[in-house]
Amino acid sequence: MVKKILFFLSVFSLFTFASCRHLNKAQKSDVVVDKGNGTDGGSGTSFEDAVVVHEKNGTDGVAAEYEWLKLNYPGYSLIKQTLEYNTSVPYDVMEIKTADGTKKKIYFDISEYFGKF
Repeated sequence: MVKKILFFLSVFSLFTFASCRHLNKAQKSDVVVDKGNGTDGGSGTSFEDAVVVHEKNGTDGVAAEYEWLKLNYPGYSLIKQTLEYNTSVPYDVMEIKTADGTKKKIYFDISEYFGKF
């Protein structure tokens, strides 16, 4: 009898755990935020939610931006990259086409490394 109860509890726990994991995945937004090396911050969908690049020079900073794009938008292609300022803060704005053909702009706060060699 005890074995049956333990078996039932373990199966019940397993299903409960699996259900919770499924709910958590379903509740996430469509924006994937996989932090690459040297980056932090938001989803990159606006100046206010920019990906912050924590690097000491332009070479490493740009590499971190491209790594972030590769991790978050596998198979993307770059349409153009521009330098823009918002409230005196420099941003790299990457216009990309995702693997499914959607065009997006991704914002990177580059203030920590911009102008440093």
